[in-house]
Amino acid sequence: MMDSGIRTLGTLGTATRIALLTYVGSVLLAFVVQLGLVFLLPQMPIGNAVGYTIVIGIIGIVQLGSFVASIVLVAIWVNQAHRNLHDGGVTGLNYSPGWATASFFIPFVNLWVPFASTRELYNRSIGKAEWHAATSAGPVTSWYTCNWAAFIFLAAIITVLYLESIPGLYVIMPAFAAIGLFLLFGLFMVGSAWFMAQTVAKVTRAQTDLEHVSQADVFD
Repeated sequence: MMDSGIRTLGTLGTATRIALLTYVGSVLLAFVVQLGLVFLLPQMPIGNAVGYTIVIGIIGIVQLGSFVASIVLVAIWVNQAHRNLHDGGVTGLNYSPGWATASFFIPFVNLWVPFASTRELYNRSIGKAEWHAATSAGPVTSWYTCNWAAFIFLAAIITVLYLESIPGLYVIMPAFAAIGLFLLFGLFMVGSAWFMAQTVAKVTRAQTDLEHVSQADVFD
């Protein structure tokens, strides 16, 4: 049963990383194309401008598709990776596969539990003992930091849009500041996806190499 779970995780890990890195690439490519459009549009022939617009639309579709696929695949991967720890006999785990997965989608709970459970998943997968489950885990911490930063900029964007929707209320904000909010939000989302891809790669590799069962063997 454990061997089957490890093989499944390997396949899921590959698919998840492809989705996450596709999202990263599509966002960065969209930035480059849109930046080029801003500078080139004034002297660009109409035909080329239309072509640029079509390209941006295609990139947008890829970006949305890879984003949705990433959410689904990360959830499935998280469930399987936690399940492998339990099936491998790792002791002292604080999070069940179901709770670790569901916590990503529960408001307020998802502000902390996904980070804590993924940190434990990372540390125990690479063979750390129970008392080291909450120690720093580089890519997990970076992923969580990017998530919070993206959340803050998204909240700022929503707040501005809400205030501007109130009749008679005007938000005085330079164009570059508004663009900056969207740009920073996008960049931190890219960071989040990138560091999650690193986490997936490291945990998948560690479990494939059975590093996580070393602790189970010690306590058997």
